[in-house]
Amino acid sequence: MARYALVLSGGGSRGAYELGVWKAIRELKLPIDIVTGTSIGALNGALVAQQQYEVAEQLWLNLDPSQVVKTEEKDPAVVFRMFLKDAFTGGADTSPLEHMLRDHVDEAAIRSSPIRYGLVTVRLPLLQPVPVTIEEIPQGQLVDYLMASATVYPLFRPKEIEGRKYIDGGFHDNMPINLAAEMGATHILAVNLKAVGRIQKIKNSKLNIIFIEPSRDLGSFLMFDKNLARRNQIVGYFDTMKRFSKLVGGHFTFRPQELNKLIESIRRDHHRMVQTILAGHPLAFFDTIRQLSKRRLFGHQPQKHNPTTAKRDLVRSLEIAGRIFELDDLTLYTAHQYRRALLRSVKEFRSMEQLHDREVDPNFDRLLTMDKRRRTIDFLDRIEHYARTKEGGTLLHALGMVHAEAMSAAISIYAIEQHAARKKAATSK
Repeated sequence: MARYALVLSGGGSRGAYELGVWKAIRELKLPIDIVTGTSIGALNGALVAQQQYEVAEQLWLNLDPSQVVKTEEKDPAVVFRMFLKDAFTGGADTSPLEHMLRDHVDEAAIRSSPIRYGLVTVRLPLLQPVPVTIEEIPQGQLVDYLMASATVYPLFRPKEIEGRKYIDGGFHDNMPINLAAEMGATHILAVNLKAVGRIQKIKNSKLNIIFIEPSRDLGSFLMFDKNLARRNQIVGYFDTMKRFSKLVGGHFTFRPQELNKLIESIRRDHHRMVQTILAGHPLAFFDTIRQLSKRRLFGHQPQKHNPTTAKRDLVRSLEIAGRIFELDDLTLYTAHQYRRALLRSVKEFRSMEQLHDREVDPNFDRLLTMDKRRRTIDFLDRIEHYARTKEGGTLLHALGMVHAEAMSAAISIYAIEQHAARKKAATSK
């Protein structure tokens, strides 16, 4: 019989990402029979077992440093420096966090929940691992064990339970997949916050495991800030929905049908410009881009040319343009919204830099010192000039091979401009 587990890793203030994962799980109606966690994952896991998403969201999105450690300081950056200082003086006082948990964690509800619960902590002085299920935690001591699992030693003071001291479970296993398996899980959704901590080798090779990992930097694990929490919740939600193909995109996010609309709206112009400027099929151009810029282009390796890779390459080109012009990466875009946002950003940058309607500068050396946005605008000007006059194709070809990302972005923006021009012309008839 299949049993499904959610495994939540530790990661301090990054834990809001797990809130976003949970939100997606609820929308997807994925079953959860078991939840295990370490550190902040143990705290989030307790609320999952308690089946109170709204409580967890309220806690995270109103997060304040004074709710975590004893301080009157509200600035998360100042508190971060306090953590580092406290590490040399016995650790920060986390009694506010404990009080908050005692107010919001319902031990009776968790013990009677259909979702079985487990966590990992470590006992001092020998760093003895203590993986425990809710049945193994003495009555009335759940919050004590939660605090023990989340005690980031030496930044926080060790948690004492019945005369013995405990610290963060990340010293043994920051992502307790093995505990979930021991509790009977056969299928596991494991959330890795990429924080400092040990992760044990998976003992059962027959487990069906899906990993969810952040697609971008979540910030310091000690930065307790409600704005960062809101951002990380959205990232967790998007990443999970993409993992199950309900949303799509790399750095940006779309519903599948909207991304298809976006692609179809520019495919013809994009294909034509790549062919004419770069004297070859678009796939050959993108194969060159992958070779020149593997890391910046999301790590994709050269692949065989087929319609799937062609679509992926076009999406990559559009997203490179969005990143260069700093579009909001927390928006769920429609095709129209993405095109409009990109053109608006290009227009604003041109206006700010006084680059609009200028003559194309033939000075090739000047391009080497430009930042990426200015270089992309320069390439766009050259493409528009080429489209009108058929002049400068050889130079564009050379530039595309040297500055692949900027040229890729410029071609995408040009294709979007052509789509906008056709729509405007159709409307005016």
